Amino acid sequence: MIVTLPLNTKVQALLQHERERIAPQKLELEVAGPDSLVLDPTASKIIRDPQNNLHLMIPNPRFANFIVAHELLHLQQEGRQSIKISSAHQDHSEIDQVLLTLGRIMLESLVHVPMRDYLVAADALDQPTQLAMRQYYTHNLLRDAPGTGETTTMMANSLQLFDARIFLTAAQVADTSWATDYPQAWAIADQLWQIATSKELRTNRDLRGTLLKLLKLFAEQQAGLPVEFSRDLLVTPVLSPRELKLRVEQLFQLWHDPAKQSDYLVISKKDDQATWRLSLSPKQQAKEAMLQRYQLSVAEFCQQYHFDYAGRDEPIFAAEEVK
Repeated sequence: MIVTLPLNTKVQALLQHERERIAPQKLELEVAGPDSLVLDPTASKIIRDPQNNLHLMIPNPRFANFIVAHELLHLQQEGRQSIKISSAHQDHSEIDQVLLTLGRIMLESLVHVPMRDYLVAADALDQPTQLAMRQYYTHNLLRDAPGTGETTTMMANSLQLFDARIFLTAAQVADTSWATDYPQAWAIADQLWQIATSKELRTNRDLRGTLLKLLKLFAEQQAGLPVEFSRDLLVTPVLSPRELKLRVEQLFQLWHDPAKQSDYLVISKKDDQATWRLSLSPKQQAKEAMLQRYQLSVAEFCQQYHFDYAGRDEPIFAAEEVK
């Protein structure tokens, strides 16, 4: 049901700005659940209809200011040249889907770090909202298994606790028993949080660099799983105007997956992270053809193969658009 909600003036201004930005597409707010004291920060979403219009689904109108501002800021960030994560493989195995889900959750939580200031400035992250979120996190944490703890439980809990530490105040977090009830997940979440908040996240370069640090830490903690985010996930590269003019060989290397005859991963030389997947027929893999690719400018390479990249020094959020 499309409704008019009592949004505060700052959230209304953000909504109006996003409507103007995506015009002629329409953006409508729709209440998708009853008023209650429960806030599930993962339940809201924006869906696209066949006419390419957007519908922001609000599961609980009581917390409409937070829900609308949160979703609009994600929409704004994702609509810019931004960091994205996808699978490096095409077979969509179960482990590939798990790693992709983990990577995307981690990226979304990391975006919450710079987003939090905008939510506070928009009066969309008040104490009742935070306390409702704390209750949600507490009820949805899974109990650690006896002993070392079951790996998937730890992974899920550590990501929830990481997100909770971003949104909640230190006092609100301290007034929980999370650290004693979920000691292993808490320890990982604390390390993730320390890395995520160790420097200001302002540009795409800041976001990508910190994300790779989080993925590396997370992989090191999951000893029982075949986790290699640098080869199993594709993370959008960040490039400056100068770098776009450089030759491919100066910034990237093409790594042939021995298990996939046609697949190459394009690896960033700066951080050894897979950025794109390139499928080539046997003829296209001839030595001369490969050398020609390496001599292309990075801009020509991206244009030829329709590869996305993010502007290295572009801001994650445009401050003048959301304040």
